[in-house]
Amino acid sequence: MKEPIRLALLALAPGVLVPDLGVAQDDGLAQEDIDVAVLDPRARSLSAEELETFADIFVEIEEISTSHETELASVESEQEAELLRARMERERQETIERHGWTEAKYDEVTEIVDASPPLLARVLALIGDRP
Repeated sequence: MKEPIRLALLALAPGVLVPDLGVAQDDGLAQEDIDVAVLDPRARSLSAEELETFADIFVEIEEISTSHETELASVESEQEAELLRARMERERQETIERHGWTEAKYDEVTEIVDASPPLLARVLALIGDRP
């Protein structure tokens, strides 16, 4: 599964949410970013419901990763670490499937969001609204 690099960094960095992206006004975006977002038909095809679902899945996956990273730091053997990583991956897949998505769809939406500053800002705002 692809990791949403830009999204994860922005969502997890304190104080870096939507206001710091300058996305509320177009003057905060580079023109080429706007052009890419406008020209990418996949970005326009995502519904508000899909973005909500993506945000829900993203938050749950980040919670899984965070909780298991602590455990991973305390394992005593590579075998234990491999078992824990396999459990993390299984929980990620179960989370995605519980929302009615496939891993391929989650990866595709991740790619689209990471490539589109306006969608990234929208998703970050949705993530910020989650408890």
